[in-house]
Amino acid sequence: MVDKALDFISKALDTRLKNTFHSDEQHIAIGHVGSNRNETPLILSLLSIEEENVTHNVTFKRDSYNTRPTTLDDHVNLYVVLVVNKTLDYNSGLSLLSSARSCVINRPIYNHQTNSNFPENLSRLTLEVYNLSLDTQSRVWQSLGVSYLPSIVIKIRVISNTEPLITNPKSDTTQSKE
Repeated sequence: MVDKALDFISKALDTRLKNTFHSDEQHIAIGHVGSNRNETPLILSLLSIEEENVTHNVTFKRDSYNTRPTTLDDHVNLYVVLVVNKTLDYNSGLSLLSSARSCVINRPIYNHQTNSNFPENLSRLTLEVYNLSLDTQSRVWQSLGVSYLPSIVIKIRVISNTEPLITNPKSDTTQSKE
């Protein structure tokens, strides 16, 4: 679920940036902030995964007869950082980062109705720019093991579909004819 959500968001933001800058170049890739292998101007990296406590992490769906819960939706918050690649010109990086921030603010909701290529096992993704205090920001960069780079933190609320909880029992025993 996490990989599909991050892959979808990186591609969606990349498409929006390509349209904004009238470019065919890839602008965003998923990767580790400190890696030297990143070739794209912006790097999307996972900071943390958090269970959504408000919904108690469960939303039941009922079968057609409304008699029993059949599936549950998993509610998770992903905290990601969108970072300017250290090999990029500083001003160009700030321009791309600013445009990516605008994309997050102007189009915060993704689902099957808004995107035809939305992942099957996800119900909804909601994005918001997440502000960190300077102290927290400092600790994040220390834990990443790199010097500060221009970045924004994005909170992605993920609602995913899980497999059915209750299925019709199937008999594992067969009757033998004697």
